[in-house]
Amino acid sequence: MNTALTFPGAYEDYPFAEIPGEDHTTVMRHSADKKSFAFIMRHNGRLYLNLKCDPLEAGFLRQAFTGILPGYHMSHTHWNTIVIGSDVPEEEIKRQIGNRYILVKPKAKRRTAVSKYEPLWKHLQADGRDTFLMTYDAIQAVLGFDIDHSFLNAKKEAAQFGYAVGKISMKEKHVTFDKM
Repeated sequence: MNTALTFPGAYEDYPFAEIPGEDHTTVMRHSADKKSFAFIMRHNGRLYLNLKCDPLEAGFLRQAFTGILPGYHMSHTHWNTIVIGSDVPEEEIKRQIGNRYILVKPKAKRRTAVSKYEPLWKHLQADGRDTFLMTYDAIQAVLGFDIDHSFLNAKKEAAQFGYAVGKISMKEKHVTFDKM
């Protein structure tokens, strides 16, 4: 368990018991998305470690070590159970815990499309004022097109560039921007 706790954002959880104790299952999770990567449990006096596993590696490990079994109470395809104190060396257990942590850690979100308003957000960022007002015409000059209803959905993107869209005046045809 100590090895699992050394990874950023890893924490222990006891979802199957009101009070954690020696006979309760410990679940090791990622704090970002609460996905589990290891279960530590005691059964019939033995200590077991269930680890999420790449399906291709799972079978190989079971053949290499008699102390690695198909996942106890888990998917036999995606989980292995290690019998602690068996023929699996401590360094191999640590390696597997590290690999399992990486296997289930949250992936960085990729930005797939560039917003049509990104030139405006970059303009705000380059300008650097704390608060300022831009007319629709000034915005059109930066973007090369008039803002439309999609601006209402896209305005939250400004936060990525350090700004919040304040008041939008349809009557006076201007928008206020505030530095965050």
